[in-house]
Amino acid sequence: IDSVVAFLMNLAELPPQQLWDTFGMDDEKNDGSNGKKSYGKDLFSLEELEQGKCPSGINTAEWLPPRPWNSEELSSMFQSKAEELKTGKEARNEETVLIWYEHISKAGGTTFCGLAKTNLGQSLVPKYFCMPKRLDSDLADGRVGSWTNEELIGYSKRESHLLVANEWDPFSHDKLKLSGRTLDGKKFPLDPQHTSPQLLFVTTLRDPLDRLLSAYLFFGAGESPPCCE
Repeated sequence: IDSVVAFLMNLAELPPQQLWDTFGMDDEKNDGSNGKKSYGKDLFSLEELEQGKCPSGINTAEWLPPRPWNSEELSSMFQSKAEELKTGKEARNEETVLIWYEHISKAGGTTFCGLAKTNLGQSLVPKYFCMPKRLDSDLADGRVGSWTNEELIGYSKRESHLLVANEWDPFSHDKLKLSGRTLDGKKFPLDPQHTSPQLLFVTTLRDPLDRLLSAYLFFGAGESPPCCE
């Protein structure tokens, strides 16, 4: 997040004319989708994000944080393991990649969990909003951030689930030890005693106004907000 803030601060400190030029406000282009003209540069790759695509310049864009060194490798391992389990094949090895979904409240978690169940299958995803159950408990736990790494390792060994969701606890940096990297995305040696599961971190973001309205409706016990009466 520091790189994003630094990028925005640098823009804020520019003289008005230089900021105008940086955003390319004199550059005119046609929008083929609706025939309208638009102005300016897409500095933040918003067009790609709105289409559900990861910005193509993610390795060079100044405002984006660095890509973790092993995220593509873990993603590939996860897809292979998931495909094996979905087709009923025996896993080639005991190494497991577990998706850690950092669920920001009212930011698309229900949709994400629904998509996970559709794509992975019901048996590979915790039943109640992707929240796992602690050992010897019948209750789904949305506070996985308070679990120790040993608890998470034990859960992965006894359950077939490939995803856990944490909503009600802050993200613990200690979990990065199970991904083989540090907070700034650099390598961190895995504990030889516990090389599985390796965590692949995922989250979803939502337009702040939509999130606010969703929270109002959810926590307002079903009462209609003033804007929607």
